[in-house]
Amino acid sequence: MSEIKETKKLPDNSIRCVSCDKLLAKDFFGGSLEIKCNRCGTINVIFEQVTDQVMITDPEGKIVYINKVTEKETGFTTKEVIGKKPSDLWGNQMPPEFYKQMWRAIKGEKKSFQTVLSNKRKDGKFYEVKLVISPIFDTNGAILFYVGTESKLKKKE
Repeated sequence: MSEIKETKKLPDNSIRCVSCDKLLAKDFFGGSLEIKCNRCGTINVIFEQVTDQVMITDPEGKIVYINKVTEKETGFTTKEVIGKKPSDLWGNQMPPEFYKQMWRAIKGEKKSFQTVLSNKRKDGKFYEVKLVISPIFDTNGAILFYVGTESKLKKKE
């Protein structure tokens, strides 16, 4: 599997591979981006303006990347979560059938999965999110990794 690293937009609006410094994009104005460097294979991600939680897992569901928003909302640091499954950290609040349906959609059918669920922060507090998980494929259609986003739901007053 390719290595995933977070990069940033440089002052000249260029984006370079964090591993080999190859120019990947210029004059990028969006909020998120994923570019695989064809020189070294590193997957460069940029999430400077994203306000949702973003997580990337390998095909077995082990975390390889989280953004700063995920650290803030879950209470877990990047170092604490890399190599672990979300269900072992803040998830696992849903019944087993839920997880069967989720894996059937993203792994079996290779489709995105959306739902609303409860997560548990490191401090034990619960919060609700809208979860979207999408598989990302290589050129042969094999799953490289999954990208998950979680939008925190506003509490009803």
